[in-house]
Amino acid sequence: MTHYYTKTGDKGETGVTGQRLRKTDARISAIGDVDETNAALGVALAHVEDVDVRSAILHAQNLLFTVGAELSGNAKVVMKAEHVEALEKSIEFFGAKIKPQTTFLLPNGTKSASFLHLARAVCRRAERSVVALQEQKLVNAELVRYLNRLSSLLYVLARYENRTVKEQAPVY
Repeated sequence: MTHYYTKTGDKGETGVTGQRLRKTDARISAIGDVDETNAALGVALAHVEDVDVRSAILHAQNLLFTVGAELSGNAKVVMKAEHVEALEKSIEFFGAKIKPQTTFLLPNGTKSASFLHLARAVCRRAERSVVALQEQKLVNAELVRYLNRLSSLLYVLARYENRTVKEQAPVY
């Protein structure tokens, strides 16, 4: 029988980077925030029909596993500048298909856009958690750049998903 629990975390610790850390440790918080970003993207994906948007989300989800692995101490996978550059190309691709923004937009609209906005907000929290580790010189700077661009992409994707809605997302 497969067990879905180990009981090793029952005392508030977890294993990562070859050691036991408190679940309140900044590294564990960052790993959790990245995982939550990935889960939020999964919810958004469930509501997206556009093939290009789905592809962008799936690609981001896969790379978030790279982010999580690197945060967990796996030296075999590393976030690189090329990953950030790929996000920038996606931002340009989708951004070229939406109207220029002239006001602040409320984070709502279609279901898919609303879930993308939620994923963006969660991603920004993950970015803040990783910045805290970067300030201690504990992580690769590309992780911060990647999460920063990912939140920008998610904003553009949310606007892209709202592009066909007759009543655009309300402005502030």
